[in-house]
Amino acid sequence: MTVDTLPSRPQASAAAVTLERLPLRTTLNLRGDPADAAFLDAVKQATGLTLPTDANTWTEAGGRRAVWLGPDEWLVVAPGDAAEALEQAIRTARGDDPWLSVTDVSHNATVFRVAGPAARMVLAKAAPIDLHPRAFAANACAQTVLARTRALILLAAPDAPEFEVWVRNSFARYTADWLEDAMLEYQSPP
Repeated sequence: MTVDTLPSRPQASAAAVTLERLPLRTTLNLRGDPADAAFLDAVKQATGLTLPTDANTWTEAGGRRAVWLGPDEWLVVAPGDAAEALEQAIRTARGDDPWLSVTDVSHNATVFRVAGPAARMVLAKAAPIDLHPRAFAANACAQTVLARTRALILLAAPDAPEFEVWVRNSFARYTADWLEDAMLEYQSPP
């Protein structure tokens, strides 16, 4: 089954946790020098985003998001299919920067939303990171392993236990099945 035919899975829900596949969004992998103020200013001018420089955090502005992946690497996420225009805006704003790298990775990952009071417990079953609210708080993200699959986990809603789980498309079915199974104990009996 291809990612295009992977169901949205709104049926995968329980009183304490829900699972849903999110629609495709523009996603750019961006690399540059965070110590270069001109680079940071150019990205902000082109995207409206302040790139996070603190490890494992993300920022948001105008419906767009910048996710820290490494000391010089970010994901720039925007609604819809605006990859080409957004990439061109970044390249134009930065001019001839030889260190700039902007790559459209919009079709690289499937994103699931895991939400509800038991969401942290479901994810903690297979993620070796500390998901407790003291450790994984507002605007937190981490690249980790989830059920033996490489994943990016974001705390998507600072006021509620709502996470985004990003996995490679080839692992989408496996991850969805695994998450549904992990949710079983939190379902209300019929």
